[in-house]
Amino acid sequence: MNLLPKQKGRKPKNKWRDPDKPKRPFSAYNLFAKSKYHSISGNVETAYDTSKRHSNQTRTMTQIAIEWKQLSEKDRAPFVADAAISKVEHGKLLEIYLAKKKTNKKFKKPKDKTKPKRCRSAYLFFNQAIRDSVKAEIKADPSYVVTDKHPETGVTFTRPLKDGERVHARDVMTELGRRWQQCQGAERKKYEEMGQLAKRQYDIDMAQWRTNQKNQLRKKVKVESQAPLYSIPSDELIAATEDPGMDI
Repeated sequence: MNLLPKQKGRKPKNKWRDPDKPKRPFSAYNLFAKSKYHSISGNVETAYDTSKRHSNQTRTMTQIAIEWKQLSEKDRAPFVADAAISKVEHGKLLEIYLAKKKTNKKFKKPKDKTKPKRCRSAYLFFNQAIRDSVKAEIKADPSYVVTDKHPETGVTFTRPLKDGERVHARDVMTELGRRWQQCQGAERKKYEEMGQLAKRQYDIDMAQWRTNQKNQLRKKVKVESQAPLYSIPSDELIAATEDPGMDI
């Protein structure tokens, strides 16, 4: 007989989720809720009796559900179209994930060659400007030694750099980091401005890339702006409009 008292209110442990598995796509309602949450959250106290014991989040989600029910089919159409696009893309990524899982290979999202490369930071511009000179200085320094291992005994020892031998990348990066910390004033400001300019250009390129990606997906699914709710000609897109449930 079990005499131990029952543990009340104990929450079950969170189920483990494969981090490589693509996340479930948003439904049309999820996308609407995401777009309206912050605007409704700020005004929700004026629409509800604050004396009732409901959290602000609960009142917000209730108001979102009310506004969703009041939307016409024409107003819902953009959210339905975006949900269909997300569902189709999720299906493609899920197929790749399952195929990789069968071969026990780590899932990697396909790399888009049209996506802009990440911009350089101020430190990377500084690194590019003086890296070659730093390598030459280290190589010419008579006190510079490298760590090596004896092929027979396995004992480690230090020795001078041989002719034609490259300077270790770790030593170069250490020296670059030390010089970057010492870089101050107008010289450092020059590289910081170069980094800021590159970041602004990167943000512009990324915004344009995201717009192009969304336009391409819309062309693929061929969703008409005046299509009735949950009525898309393709069988694949009809399945895509099924609500996957709340996933905010």
